[in-house]
Amino acid sequence: MWLSWVCADETHCIAPLNSFTTVDMNHLKRGKQKLSELKWLMTLVENEAKKQGIWKLTAIEANFMYEKVFELITKDLGRRHYGLGVLSW
Repeated sequence: MWLSWVCADETHCIAPLNSFTTVDMNHLKRGKQKLSELKWLMTLVENEAKKQGIWKLTAIEANFMYEKVFELITKDLGRRHYGLGVLSW
């Protein structure tokens, strides 16, 4: 999901999900809510990466960055019931 959030899928001509709006999600059941939850979770990852100075947007760099911050993010989410549900993304 992280790669889809920050990188476009050129094979299928899909923009990065971080450029989606609620209008793009109208066709999905609970689409607005799902986008909101995804945005909340991805913002945690983005903020931690920026704090560590490893914010990158190419696919290879994004994978490296995600590996570095994933443990910190999941450790914090484990303390909150809501966070665990959103992590199912």
